[in-house]
Amino acid sequence: MLAGTTFLSYSNKMISLLNKGLEPISLEIIQDCNNTTHQSTFVEYPKFIEVKRDSDTLTIEAQVIANCCHNFLGEAEVVGNDTLKLVYTSYGGFCSCACMFSLRYKFDTTFEAHCHILNRVTINGSEITGVIPKKD
Repeated sequence: MLAGTTFLSYSNKMISLLNKGLEPISLEIIQDCNNTTHQSTFVEYPKFIEVKRDSDTLTIEAQVIANCCHNFLGEAEVVGNDTLKLVYTSYGGFCSCACMFSLRYKFDTTFEAHCHILNRVTINGSEITGVIPKKD
């Protein structure tokens, strides 16, 4: 049963991700609905706030626009040789407002070196990309 904001653990994309050396740790909302974001700026989203590595953990924070009452289901996959493609789907009850949420994706990259080293990240098909720092 799915509830709240979480990864879709056993989807085809997520299983494929494991085969590329990445294990999902968590997907969480780190800033609930911020309805002070003006609608005229919604075209600027989604956007990356921070992409960082700490030892064997890759943490990606992004801001997205969604219905005020929604939670998020997330997936990820490696495309090409070096790009991590994040996916989110908002779901839940419907409110008559949209706002900006901040999401945090975390991955264990312990086995990434045995597969491919990631350089870029995208989200929901956006042309906006983030740069993934190299492993130390």
